[in-house]
Amino acid sequence: MTENNISVVDIKRIPDAPLFTVEVNEEEAGVHGWIVIHSLGAGGACGGVRLYPDVNREEVYQLARAMTYKYSFFEKDTGGAKAGLQMPFDLPPEERKRRLRIFGAHISPLLRANIYLPWTDMNSRMEDLNCILEGAGIPAGGGGDSAYYTALSTFAGVIGAAEFYSIPPDRCKITIEGLGNVGLYLAREIARWGGKVIGATTRIGGVVNPNGLDIEQITQFRKEKDDEWVLQKGDWESITHAELFELGMDIHVPCARVHSLTEKIAEALKARAVVPAANVPCTPGGSAKLIDKGIPLLPDFIINGGGIVGTGLGELGGSDEDVSRIFYADFKDMIVRLLRMSEKKKISAVSLAADESHRYFNHLWHSGRTEPALSDKIYRGLEWRGLMPKSYRKGKASAKLHRIIKERFSG
Repeated sequence: MTENNISVVDIKRIPDAPLFTVEVNEEEAGVHGWIVIHSLGAGGACGGVRLYPDVNREEVYQLARAMTYKYSFFEKDTGGAKAGLQMPFDLPPEERKRRLRIFGAHISPLLRANIYLPWTDMNSRMEDLNCILEGAGIPAGGGGDSAYYTALSTFAGVIGAAEFYSIPPDRCKITIEGLGNVGLYLAREIARWGGKVIGATTRIGGVVNPNGLDIEQITQFRKEKDDEWVLQKGDWESITHAELFELGMDIHVPCARVHSLTEKIAEALKARAVVPAANVPCTPGGSAKLIDKGIPLLPDFIINGGGIVGTGLGELGGSDEDVSRIFYADFKDMIVRLLRMSEKKKISAVSLAADESHRYFNHLWHSGRTEPALSDKIYRGLEWRGLMPKSYRKGKASAKLHRIIKERFSG
């Protein structure tokens, strides 16, 4: 084996470059999108389908790469991927479905071979995924709402940061950039906890109330007006996107697009910590400016990992109450340990978390190219013969995921 071959096969760190990218471009049909497969594991590659008017190849790449970090951190034998399809907001429902079916037909080989496993993402719902599957000639699937679990893990990050800084709930002021499905779930959790969401934005505009926004009022307006709820007359004042970052919050939650937190925004930001629900929220300049100002940026691939953790624990037999308790307690404690370790070692929280992802990635890389472990073969054989319940392996997987959360950053 040559030296070059070794460098390709024996990967120790997560690479920047993806494995491959597929572009779908039918101009006459109005269909333009991408799938980026950043890595592959024994379970193929998984990631959401982003539907947005100006989504582009670079954004999809950044999101796919973040999925590799996320799956590696939680030691899941799945690669990182993402899809993006340019989709205007005002399309009639039937035209939206038609474009999704065409996209699905083009990517059918990846779906049928289980190379790419799609999920929901920004502006996409389960019915959108079913249209894609229909176009690919695959029976529609089911699935839960991963946005709720993403909100729970983000909430765990919020209360973890508040505990680290000794901020009681009734004095904790929070802003949310991009209050969509995840953001609204998060806002409800914050309100139940006793914290105050003092400002929020959508793609349309923003609102502020220094005493805390009325989350129930936002919920009702959003049901009727979607992102335009910010234009309604509520218990708030209107603000621009830029004014959100100057509100003097304790914790800021980016919940919008890739690279929404630029160097200019970081310069204006007055938060004590940034807890991102969004993937890849910062530009390189934005990250550098936060470090210069001493504002901790928590790793997005942990904070928004609730979709993996919650869905995984639920599928493995955990009750809703058990899953919620893991987020409220163990996941929160993991964030506190990360912040303490970052402060002690004077290494950014993102770098510490990335080291954990790199550590597992080598195993992830090889897992897709080797036979299953002997123990796994034995378990499957016993299940097939009816000598062992399937719940046994599920229990082992659930215990492993729980152990990861309880032990990370304990050293």
